[in-house]
Amino acid sequence: MTGFSNVSNGDQFLRLRITSDNLPADDALTSWDERSLGAVDDGEIEDHILTIIDALEIEEDENPFSPLDYGDAPDTYKTLKASDGPSHASSIDIYLGTIATDIESDGVPNNDANGDNNADTNDEDGIAAYSLVAHNNFISHAIDVTNTSGAEVCLYAWLDLDRSGTFEVDELFNTGRESDGGYGVA
Repeated sequence: MTGFSNVSNGDQFLRLRITSDNLPADDALTSWDERSLGAVDDGEIEDHILTIIDALEIEEDENPFSPLDYGDAPDTYKTLKASDGPSHASSIDIYLGTIATDIESDGVPNNDANGDNNADTNDEDGIAAYSLVAHNNFISHAIDVTNTSGAEVCLYAWLDLDRSGTFEVDELFNTGRESDGGYGVA
């Protein structure tokens, strides 16, 4: 992902996925990145709101019986099961942040991306709230993950920079060391 020169100020949605599965390359037949959807064997999904601000505004000072974790961005991001929303089997070994994955029976779409926080355990602590500065050429922010599986896993992150309501292929952070766009996490 290169600079933020054509990004609008305001709230943007960020989707994070961590899994031991290698997500297949997007087939480019849709306007959204298919890797941001669908079920995988383990890990966790988190949706967050990030606020983009102009630099001038800154002040100095797959087991069908497994319990699943779903996202909570608005359903334009395909959050619900009926929309093929992303789901992960609940895991005590691989998750975002320090609080183990909670479970839902379906996605909990919410304009504040906190629907499943309010529905069950607030496990979405993989990334702290912060604002991005528009017109910067990079992003740097810590994402906390827990991986006690003994294997390397991949972290995927999409940021809806154009505020289209979908996670598109060019919105996947793809400067990680994995060829499929994921960041290896050992």
